Amino acid sequence: TSITASITGTTSATLGGTTTVNTSNGVATFSGLNIDTGGDDYSLTFSASGLNSVTSSTFDIVPDNASNLSFDLQPSNGIAGTMSPTTTVIAVTDSQGNTVADAFIDITLSITPDTGDSSAELKGVTTLKSSAGIATFDSTWIEKAASGYTLTASSSWVTDEISSSFNITASTASKLGF
Repeated sequence: TSITASITGTTSATLGGTTTVNTSNGVATFSGLNIDTGGDDYSLTFSASGLNSVTSSTFDIVPDNASNLSFDLQPSNGIAGTMSPTTTVIAVTDSQGNTVADAFIDITLSITPDTGDSSAELKGVTTLKSSAGIATFDSTWIEKAASGYTLTASSSWVTDEISSSFNITASTASKLGF
């Protein structure tokens, strides 16, 4: 008889490994099953054709230790000197990409070397402590117009991450002067 395991309790997680096995002397042994996303109240349902399904008790998957940074909100194109284009959200993640909610680490955001205008600087608040694994940089800006900027999120505790490319254009003149 073939028995199939499936995950219940969340729509965002995936059950990996060999999810269908044959019984041996009436016993189905599943080895190597894994769930790719941390979370609460998961359960596994085991089913076979012609038999009643059985569901496990609920359990939690705790993320690994923090190991990476990830851009949850990438910087976007903008105008030189304005804050909105570089608003960025950085998540502290484990090796599976799960946000590590108990991570409270300093994260620094900077212009990646050799991108955009090499003399440009990221202005404003460029270092924040993550809260529940998230750091929102909403008070930063770049004063020099150029194409192909990227930002680097870094911390001494985890692997750095580089953003997608974006452009900063010159602001529109508002008056003429002598």
